Amino acid sequence: MDNNKKQPTFQNTFERTKVDQTAVFDINDINDAKPLEEYTLEELRYTLEYESLDKKKRDTIKRLIKEIENA
Repeated sequence: MDNNKKQPTFQNTFERTKVDQTAVFDINDINDAKPLEEYTLEELRYTLEYESLDKKKRDTIKRLIKEIENA
């Protein structure tokens, strides 16, 4: 009986590998391939409000928003 406890069961193996088989997909990652100049005003505002950005990207988005609003 002790041998059975040492042998991995299908369930134990499945539980251990389940995390490796799972991927996190965020639909917002698709937009990363698009240049900021192609974003709509709503997308720019959302990005500025909710995403973690470096100072350069934040300043670029603010400039683009001003250009769109003044056009």
